[in-house]
This record gives sequence, structure tokens and C-alpha cells, in this order.
Amino acid sequence: MTARKRTRFDTLLATFDAFYLALAALPDERIREEARRYGQTKQQTEQWLSEKKVTRGQLAEGWLQGLREIPEGFGGYPCAIRPQVIAAYYAALEQEYPQFLEQEAAKLQKVLNRGKIRTEREYYLIRNLVDQLEGKPEHKERLCRYYTLLEHFESR
Repeated sequence: MTARKRTRFDTLLATFDAFYLALAALPDERIREEARRYGQTKQQTEQWLSEKKVTRGQLAEGWLQGLREIPEGFGGYPCAIRPQVIAAYYAALEQEYPQFLEQEAAKLQKVLNRGKIRTEREYYLIRNLVDQLEGKPEHKERLCRYYTLLEHFESR
């Protein structure tokens, strides 16, 4: 018997599982509560699938959008724990969905080649990178370039 091929839905669910498992281990009650809510969301997803209310493909679209939006919430975490949350996100992606990181890197390169942010999605891609790199002197030049891109987009 052959195993079922891993679908995008499976990959996304595994990525969220890894991320929220890491969050559940962090020493912040609000973040642990967020991880518990994810468990409830996952149960609801499984129920919808068993009742055939939605397809795996439909759910994958929503989960993918959610994955893209996670970095937008990083700024809401306490400064002391934010680096751990960001690290958990990227560790989950590296472990379960490295293709996503490759796609994001390609999008970043397009923005850098163009020298201009065109969409909100691109804005948040750059903003997330800034959050990761701030406070690291070895990335000063990259940060300056990213700040310039963000400022031009914000001023339009």
C-alpha cells in the first residue's frame, strides 16, 4: 500500500502544527492561549472536512492566506518574546514548507530589482524582514534599503 501524496493542505497544516507547538512552549500566557485556540480551529477544520462542508483545496487557500498574514501580527507580541515567535514561525516553515520561503525570497528579489513596493502584500513582506533584522548591526545596509522602500510606499 502506498502512502497518500502530501498535498498543499497537508503541508500547511503541518506548518501550523509546528508553529503553534513551538508557541505553546513559550513563557507567555497570551501566546499559549493563542496556541490553544489554534487547536480548536484545527478541530473545527477536521469536522468541516468530515461533514464535507468544504474541500481540502478550499481550506488550503484560507490556511495559505493565514500563513502569509502571521508576520503582520508580530508587532503585537511583547518585545521580550517577539524574537522567539519570529524564530518559531521560520523554523516551522523551514521544517515543513521550505517552498514557501523560496517563493517569498523570489518576491523579495522582484521588489528589490524594481526598487519599489507596489502592493500591501509586498509592503508586509518587507516590513516582516525589517522586524527580523532590526537590532542586528551586520544588517545595517539591508535595513536602510528596506526602510527606504517602506517610506516611499507609506508616503504615497
